[in-house]
Amino acid sequence: MFFFKKTNYSSYLATLANNISLSYLKLDNLAKASDYAKASLQYADQSKSRLELKNAYSINFKIEEIKNNYADALKYYELSIMIKDSLNRQSNIKALHEAEIKYEYEKKNSADSIFYVEEQKIADAKLDVLNAELRSQNRMTNGIIFILFLIVVFAIIIWLRFQKNQQEKDIIQEQKQKMDNAYQDLEIKKVEIEKKNKEIIDSIHYARYIQKALQPNEDEIASFFGNHAIFNFPKDIVGGDFYWFKTFGDIAIAIAADCTGHGVPGGFLTVLGNLIIETIAANKTMSPNDILSKINQELVLILNQKKDNSVQDGMDLAICVINKKSKKVVFSGARNGVYIVSNNGYLKEYKGDYTPVGGSYFKKEKLEERRYTAHEFSLKKGEWLFMYTDGYYDQFGGTKNKSMGVNKFKNILCESVKHNNDLNVELRKNFLIGKETTIS
Repeated sequence: MFFFKKTNYSSYLATLANNISLSYLKLDNLAKASDYAKASLQYADQSKSRLELKNAYSINFKIEEIKNNYADALKYYELSIMIKDSLNRQSNIKALHEAEIKYEYEKKNSADSIFYVEEQKIADAKLDVLNAELRSQNRMTNGIIFILFLIVVFAIIIWLRFQKNQQEKDIIQEQKQKMDNAYQDLEIKKVEIEKKNKEIIDSIHYARYIQKALQPNEDEIASFFGNHAIFNFPKDIVGGDFYWFKTFGDIAIAIAADCTGHGVPGGFLTVLGNLIIETIAANKTMSPNDILSKINQELVLILNQKKDNSVQDGMDLAICVINKKSKKVVFSGARNGVYIVSNNGYLKEYKGDYTPVGGSYFKKEKLEERRYTAHEFSLKKGEWLFMYTDGYYDQFGGTKNKSMGVNKFKNILCESVKHNNDLNVELRKNFLIGKETTIS
């Protein structure tokens, strides 16, 4: 190919390059065929030969069509047809010119012939037919080119649309696969979480059994008091409230305690509180204010509450030391009090100190040296002594989702004692009604 470029025989080189390109095309070597086709086009252009240009455009059209380069193929096809039409017109014009010369010659030779007029008509008719055929051929050629153009355009549009649809389909499929994978992962995690949750719930239920095991023996309470009522309804499986009771002959120590937090954290503190109280009671400490001070000391020590950033949890307690014979009661409280309700519905309240047991407090003092006040009073016949935590009247529920409030709680106690109602039933009924729970 490089040798041909150095020669001046452009028309010859165009023909030769065209033939070589056709040979490579038959051998399915598109790369070589394309190179020689481009060379043929270059030499044909240099030669100014319309025939060589037509052949060069034709071979380039075939190659680009095979390569699916429809835009280039259409361009070469249109150029080939255009030159072909031009050659046809040139040939027709030449033939027409020759016919005219011949006609003039014959016209001159047969001017005197009697058939001159008829031959003139025939020649004119033939010329009209030729012109009509040329026009028809041009219209047909233009129509074919237009139809081919539309076919190529529609083919490109359909192909592009197909490609876009395929891409969208692939994207949707990929997203669906991701969603399926994510759903499977969620299902696996859900099963794992449910398993862990069951293990945790089972553990908490077992902790509830332990917490119940630490509760006082109700027979001992019934034996000491006779008529009594106990309502213990934790918010969660395990609760942060507990009660403690033990008798020492005619004297009993009763404690109602509310630990910081609900659920498991509060449950831990109830166990700790029970153990601390058992240790103190074993030492025969009988003053409620001293018991509170010692509980505070032990809690501060065990939870390291004198250190910075330590756990500042604590308890609100009410402690009563009750003498069964003398009916005397000594009470001390840390943020918890007691109620005395007579059989006529009158209520008297003894409030505890605001100083908590354990935990931080706004007063500047040594945590382990907190002191509490003792209150002494006597119980009269028909009077009830109530020890409580705020868990009952702080519940949220009802149609307005508000807490019961301490006043309503007091009213329940007063009305129950006044009308000699069963306190266990009344307390449970009002508690569940407040939470909008149906009682069977």
